[in-house]
Amino acid sequence: MTSIDTSAATKLQALRTRRSLEHHTTTLWAAFAGKPIESVSVGHVVIRLHLALARVPEHRRRVALTAVRKAAITYKETSDVLHGRMRGAHVTQARLAEWQESLAAFVALLTESKQEQ
Repeated sequence: MTSIDTSAATKLQALRTRRSLEHHTTTLWAAFAGKPIESVSVGHVVIRLHLALARVPEHRRRVALTAVRKAAITYKETSDVLHGRMRGAHVTQARLAEWQESLAAFVALLTESKQEQ
């Protein structure tokens, strides 16, 4: 695979991961605010990620905070790749795996929070 192919594959993975985070945080925002949000930015996502902590029991708060922080970092990194601030060819396979783990941990946090309500 050439670096152009790797870069394109990384950008596609970044787009999928970012859209999934946007979807889950927008769903979370709608649950709290009672209305959908029109635009999405890194700041909006981070705020909505932290709202997820309000739904987590105290004994799970540290794990939840870690999941939220990693999701926020993932969102920023995927945005950097998509907007050309980070070259897709420079993102390692291990980092792509970390993005997926971060997304899975955040989705698990949201799922767990919904079940406990």
